[in-house]
Amino acid sequence: MNQLDGSAYPIDIFQAQADRRPYTAELPDVAPDNLTTAPTRDPETAYWMKRTIEQNLSHADLADPLMLNQIVWFSVRGHTPMPEAARLPAFDAMRLGLREEATESESMAGNERVVK
Repeated sequence: MNQLDGSAYPIDIFQAQADRRPYTAELPDVAPDNLTTAPTRDPETAYWMKRTIEQNLSHADLADPLMLNQIVWFSVRGHTPMPEAARLPAFDAMRLGLREEATESESMAGNERVVK
């Protein structure tokens, strides 16, 4: 809990007896024109709308996360270019694998090795 929860006025919503009447859902009134997508203003908006439709949103984590980030970025920032994701070098090392160490003959090709 935070300060807002602690200072909130207590509510009394519980009853001693359960209300066993069946629940009837009240559907909201929705204007028919609210369910249609407005025509696009420019070709770039049409491009991102098409990319949105192509995403598999039927289940969590099935859509392409990078594409979704680009779609959201365009919807919020418009034509401003999206910055690259900041990540630590360890992430790239785990993703791409560590670079193979050069063999001794390759490392000595241009340099003389000093042995103490």
